[in-house]
Amino acid sequence: MSSPKARDSNRSAERTTRGAGSRPIWPALLVVSLLVLGAVAFIGVTAWRTFGRDVEPLLAESRTLLEGAADTNSQTLQLQQVRAAEPLLREYLLATGRQQSTAKLFLCACLMMQDNIMQDSPIGQGMVTDELLNEVKPSECATQDLLTAAKLFVHTRRLTQTDWLIGAALQKGDEREPVLRLAAKVRYDLGREDDVLEHCAELARLNPRDPQPWKWMAYVHEDRGYLEPLIEAYSKLVELSPEDADEVWPLLIQTLIETGQAAEARQQFDQWEARSPQLAAKSPLTQAQLLHLEGNAPEALRLAELALQDDPAEPAALMLKGKILLAQSKLEPAIEVFEKLVQIAPTYSNAYYALGQAYARHGDKQQAENYLAQHQRLLTLSVRIHSLERRAGRNPTDADVRLELAQLYEELGNAEVAQRWKHAAESLQNRRQ
Repeated sequence: MSSPKARDSNRSAERTTRGAGSRPIWPALLVVSLLVLGAVAFIGVTAWRTFGRDVEPLLAESRTLLEGAADTNSQTLQLQQVRAAEPLLREYLLATGRQQSTAKLFLCACLMMQDNIMQDSPIGQGMVTDELLNEVKPSECATQDLLTAAKLFVHTRRLTQTDWLIGAALQKGDEREPVLRLAAKVRYDLGREDDVLEHCAELARLNPRDPQPWKWMAYVHEDRGYLEPLIEAYSKLVELSPEDADEVWPLLIQTLIETGQAAEARQQFDQWEARSPQLAAKSPLTQAQLLHLEGNAPEALRLAELALQDDPAEPAALMLKGKILLAQSKLEPAIEVFEKLVQIAPTYSNAYYALGQAYARHGDKQQAENYLAQHQRLLTLSVRIHSLERRAGRNPTDADVRLELAQLYEELGNAEVAQRWKHAAESLQNRRQ
């Protein structure tokens, strides 16, 4: 049997041996507990943000900001508002799991507006924006929200995307008048003139006292050269928009003269003169054209000569003088006037037609055929130029269409306009490099 001293020594050694092979477990338990608590807290916060927090004010505030940006032309104010709206929309989408078409649509508008104003977006942002836009379901958006986004898209010249939103808004059927207004404006720029006329006809039915649809209809009829409906549009504008009457009345009178409606042209001229005698007095050429239509050739020629004294290169005055001389069978003086006219206005197709007619009556068949062919060529080129100029307006970054316009104007002999289009194309090409 061992002594008490020996037994104490053995127990001491045993405690030492156990301590060398183990550690206290409470620190590890503390770490695990903290991790668990952190995870629970994170899940709780996420759940609160997703389910417990009311995030609708974020979307409402963004909507207010973007409506303000859509209704102003100040780029400074637009930039401030879309930058303020963007983080609100991102937070809203994060909280709702990115399942909200209106917020996605608004975010796309924010990104496109900033890109358009600053023109320094990160590489690939345009692709990201387009992908986000593809996730938008317009049927899930309110008509007013589609309208707000479409107005913003107009500022960025994204007309194709704008038209897509307008189509969705038109299908919904509410907010009809403002949607139709934007549809007419955008679709005129897109060259969809039949749609513009349809929208304007509906607008005129909805609000018979509104002059705006008649303005758009006038643009379309003027572009197409449809004079009778153009007269109707001008007449409505004179009636509905007194503040624009002094600008529209001379156009109405000129169109009536062009269609040979002497009595109606005289009635409209007398009304214009009674309202604005000073302006009417400053339009001796309009009076001369009306007098010529009414058969008063001597007085018409006198007024045309007066207009030419003020401006010897006035094309309309030269045309009227040449017509009067031709009607009086003064063929050589008429030819001289028309020759001067085609030199002054080489793109004035009617001048070539008049000159061809004068040479035909003079017995010079070859010259007559040459000028009449030139008249037809100019008509064809004018149609092409008109189409390209519309495309250039719709696509401000299209250099190719501007180069073609420069070439066509060179063919017409209008070097000044050709140079302007060429310079515009070169500026766009340099910007790409």
